[in-house]
Amino acid sequence: MAELATQFNDLPPGRETKTKITTFFTAWAHLDAKAAINAAISLKTADAKDAAITAVVRGADSIAAKSLVEVVSQLSADALPAWQK
Repeated sequence: MAELATQFNDLPPGRETKTKITTFFTAWAHLDAKAAINAAISLKTADAKDAAITAVVRGADSIAAKSLVEVVSQLSADALPAWQK
């Protein structure tokens, strides 16, 4: 799945790409939220990263919330803006 996620870096910015990112990461969050958030954080553009992170947070169930908090809290200061953490 992570290999598929990196393909979003090659798509042009826009509403269609954002929709694809949101759909993909929402579904992935249901399966493996921790892997999905790691892949979301690694996206190159700010818009893609924001859409992916939002989708993972919204798509993850309450059981996955703890692992998401752990991943985000271990990130370096430059990985995510403070408002996203």
